[in-house]
Amino acid sequence: MSKISFSNSFRPKGVFSKIAENKFESEGFIKSTKKGKIKKGFQEQTPSIQLLSGDVRKSKKLHEYSFTNFLHNSTDQEIKSCVFDIIDNPAIIDTPSASEVTANEKVNHCLKLYINPIPVGALIIKSNLVDALGVNRPVRVYSIMEFKTDNGEYRAESRIVLIDPFHLVIPSQHKGKPKDLVEREVYTANQNNQLCMNDYVNQIKGF
Repeated sequence: MSKISFSNSFRPKGVFSKIAENKFESEGFIKSTKKGKIKKGFQEQTPSIQLLSGDVRKSKKLHEYSFTNFLHNSTDQEIKSCVFDIIDNPAIIDTPSASEVTANEKVNHCLKLYINPIPVGALIIKSNLVDALGVNRPVRVYSIMEFKTDNGEYRAESRIVLIDPFHLVIPSQHKGKPKDLVEREVYTANQNNQLCMNDYVNQIKGF
């Protein structure tokens, strides 16, 4: 597979740093003033981003919640390219289209396929991938952002928990169709997929 790589400097600026800063401020680690922010042991940073574990590379299915991230040979190539790019370079999930989400029953059950229990106090972040021009790409990613103290300095760490190629964790409306119909149609079209994401990536890498 031919693949164009863009360095971080060419990718649109993400919002993970801002999400972390807002969390630190809400917890009293930094304080806003008219002159700016007084920082106590906080340095502006992009939180480190990595896969939670090698298990995240593996596809899983949760039929009772209409979720799968198994691929198929006929799955759109751009979707498969996104999966490859995420596993190859986890930092690409820090995009302008990332935001904190409130977990509902389905979100919790899907995330627990990969992490159980979900850490107390961690933020759940949904990222929509974008290309170098800021145009949306077709895969979403769910990560958790945790906050730690290290020698008096506060830092944030993000770990990718779940790759969602078909937007089944939090379905959205599409072309005028209500999200419950989109969820049903997309899941029905993909529920028999059997190509594991990890196997696909290994095929591309020649393993």
